[in-house]
Amino acid sequence: MKKALVIITSIILVFIVFFVVWFNYKPTKTSYEDFSYAEDCKIYIAGESGVKTTRFVNITDTEISSIDDAIERAKNECTIQWDGVTTYFDAKEHIWKVLFYTKGILGGDQSVYLDENGKTVLIVYGE
Repeated sequence: MKKALVIITSIILVFIVFFVVWFNYKPTKTSYEDFSYAEDCKIYIAGESGVKTTRFVNITDTEISSIDDAIERAKNECTIQWDGVTTYFDAKEHIWKVLFYTKGILGGDQSVYLDENGKTVLIVYGE
């Protein structure tokens, strides 16, 4: 009788833990970060040094269905030497920001902004 009670209690505890974890689970986005394209546009003004708003390579529609697609498309615009990349996404504006940089070096980076159709809308060079 005591052994059966221990087994039943153990099973109940497993189910309780399972349901607590299940209902509190929130997936984390480890591959890209959120950002605001509108806020970046307030900072990076057309005509300022290091801000490019025209004459892009990516001018035709190309489906961007993953982070890898965004990075591959942004590479077409990249003009710096780099060994690191960070991706961002603005869910409201549907804009990708792909930051290329050299690890351990401040400045000298390049951010390529792509719309949901893979067209480049802005490039910003870091100092």
